[in-house]
Amino acid sequence: MTTVVHFSRILNENPGETIVNTANGVFSDNIVEFNTLSIALNVGPETEPETFTFADN
Repeated sequence: MTTVVHFSRILNENPGETIVNTANGVFSDNIVEFNTLSIALNVGPETEPETFTFADN
């Protein structure tokens, strides 16, 4: 079994028509340390990843 490691995930934990899509998140000014990386970013359904900002990490 292969373990997949992500340093960041964009998920909608409450999907459905009454909940808006996950959007406008900011991930900035962080120190990210990892030994193994399979996928840098995991994006789930009902999200708007194009609205997220990643800066100065």
